[in-house]
Amino acid sequence: MEWIQRIMIKAQFGANASKYVVSPRHASGQDLKTLVEWAQPENAAQALDIATGGGHCALALASFVGEVTTLDITTEMLQEAEVFLTKKGCTNIRYVVGDAENLPFAKEQFDMVSCRIAAHHFPDPDRFVEEAWRVLKYGGSFILMDNISPEADRHPL
Repeated sequence: MEWIQRIMIKAQFGANASKYVVSPRHASGQDLKTLVEWAQPENAAQALDIATGGGHCALALASFVGEVTTLDITTEMLQEAEVFLTKKGCTNIRYVVGDAENLPFAKEQFDMVSCRIAAHHFPDPDRFVEEAWRVLKYGGSFILMDNISPEADRHPL
């Protein structure tokens, strides 16, 4: 059943990729300012931005890390993010098509992993967190920001 969800997610987000770059909700907000505050002192060599969307989180990180790898399940989203980030002068960005629940990276590859306003779309959020943890170096930072929380009966506090 999850493969059907992934096909639907790819179709929906691929068709709307250009809208995410210009979306005021995605392009700005206190959460991006907070992300910068958290990321700045980390001095990370390599960061991974999962479900990068329009690339706004990657843009916020690019000034504070050596290289940002952006990952998204849709090629169209990555293409839009690349155009946006290139226009912003970012030269330390990599673009990788991939699934947040099955990351195509080695264990402990990144100093920092971020995911902003996306995890609520993932069919298996627990699997996503396991994968983020797997690719994060020991002592690294995992920054997860979302605007929708899980159901109370699924993940009790």
